[in-house]
Amino acid sequence: MEKYKLITVSQTFRLKGLEEKANEQLNKYAEKGWEVVEMRKGWSGFGFSTLYILLENKGNIN
Repeated sequence: MEKYKLITVSQTFRLKGLEEKANEQLNKYAEKGWEVVEMRKGWSGFGFSTLYILLENKGNIN
């Protein structure tokens, strides 16, 4: 079983806002027992605002 996972959520011109996309992703992982350990904002190589989110697996929630 994986203990840590790093996900990135980028905002592009044609997609939803960064906050909405991040919440959508985090809710999916939270249902599977993942918790946010750290979150940082940065920029992708193409200049898009990006969130880098480190998750830790706390086990299945049932």
